[in-house]
Parts: sequence; C-alpha cells; structure tokens
Amino acid sequence: MRILYLITRAEPGGAQVHLLELLKAFRDRAELHLGVGLDRDGFLVEEARALGVEVHLLKHLVQPVRPGRDLLGFWEVRDLVAKVRPHLVHAHSSKAGVLGRLAARSLGVKSVFTAHGWAFTDGVGPGRKALALALERLAGRVGDLVLAVSEYDRALALRYRVVPPERVRVVWNGVPDTPLRADPARHPPRLVMVARFAPQKDHALLLRALAGLKNLPWTLDLVGEGALLPEIQALSETLGLSGRVRFLGKRRDVDRVLAEAQVFVLASR
Repeated sequence: MRILYLITRAEPGGAQVHLLELLKAFRDRAELHLGVGLDRDGFLVEEARALGVEVHLLKHLVQPVRPGRDLLGFWEVRDLVAKVRPHLVHAHSSKAGVLGRLAARSLGVKSVFTAHGWAFTDGVGPGRKALALALERLAGRVGDLVLAVSEYDRALALRYRVVPPERVRVVWNGVPDTPLRADPARHPPRLVMVARFAPQKDHALLLRALAGLKNLPWTLDLVGEGALLPEIQALSETLGLSGRVRFLGKRRDVDRVLAEAQVFVLASR
C-alpha cells in the first residue's frame, strides 16, 4: 500500500509531531511519501528522511491563503498525486487539507483529512471565518473521511455543515508512554510550557500572571522557538522575571524536561 501524507508546514508543532508518529507506525507496513511546503524550519522533513520516508518539497504550498499561489499549489499537489499514485492521500493542516482533497478527487484517489482544529473555530475574525467555511464545505464534499481530534471539533464541523455526519469521526491524539516520572515534592516548584512562539500561543499572558506571584518561590522553563521569541524575552526582562525564566529553545527531550517540572502550563489564544 502507498500512502501520501500532506502537510503545509514542517515546523515543530502538534500536527507535525502527530504526523511523525504516523510515519513511525506505518513505515514497515506501507510505502510512505510526504509532501510538505517549503519551510525555514525543516523539523518534519529531517525526521521523515531519517525514517527512510521519501519527501517531496512543494514550493507553492504556503500560508496564508493567496488565490494565485494556491492555484499553482493545487496543480503542484495534483502532479505529486499523479506521480506517486497512492492508494490513499492523508492530509493535515487546513491548506494541505483543501488542496489535497481536491487533487485526490480529481484523480479518483481516496482521501482522509485530519482536522487539528478548524480555521473557522469560535473567536476567528468574520472575514477569515467566511473564507474558511467556504473552502472547508467545498473540500468536505469531495473528501472521503474527516478525522476530528476532539468531540468539540466534530460538533463544530456538524454545526457549520462542512462535512456530512457519516464522514466525520473522532480519533484522539496519543503519544508514546515514557518511563520518566516527575517528582511532585520538588521545591521550589518548576513550571514548564512547551509551545512555539507564535500568535496562537499566549506566553505573554503566562508571564504577566507570574509577575503577580513574585513573592512565591517558582521557576519557569519555556521550550520552543518562533518569530515572537525576542518579544517574549523582552517582556520577561520588563516584568523583572529574567532570573526566574529560562528559554530552552527547541528540544528533542521534552519528556525529560517535563519530568523535571511539577506544573505544565499551555496558554493559548
């Protein structure tokens, strides 16, 4: 069996880590291919190649929505599907999900889309929401199956009628277990947040909350990289937290970092 996985970006993130686990699980059971947009951070590209997965870089598969570029992206994805001739296209992330399902249907190939949160979720601006709904309703009609990672996302898809009820299922994300365990009695307590420094995350909220707890003993580790890292580092200095906050950058041993902490925090927008 040949499976073509598609994802828009290769940066470290939840969808990319989830896809990496799929590659690890299926590499001895199928012929795997990965199509991914060009990205400054090739985390997933490097990991996939290390597993022996053939990687195809797609120069027109980019964010955000750009009609002209996206039309080129569609033909690029379609050409890849025609070249690989997969039995299944499994797409992740909104852009790859739309283009991948359209390309697969045009060639008579089955497709699955895993929705790692919807681009039209509550709180999204009206313009972006309307565009996302239009695209997802189109793709939902031509795709064969949508996998939601939570009951909330399944309910959202049904509420906005982006996919028929019989073609959406919930499969929760999982991660491999680790023998490492945290010590809850450790003092002073260490907090840790693992997230990329991007607008979807809210490191600033966490730092401002902790600024009001300076009289208590604690330390904070922030794991991740991203465009907003300098801004958050400056905020830490401004709030007088630089001696208690560590910026650990990109780490491949997150299980060990978590085992050295007592509290995990994930502040998101």
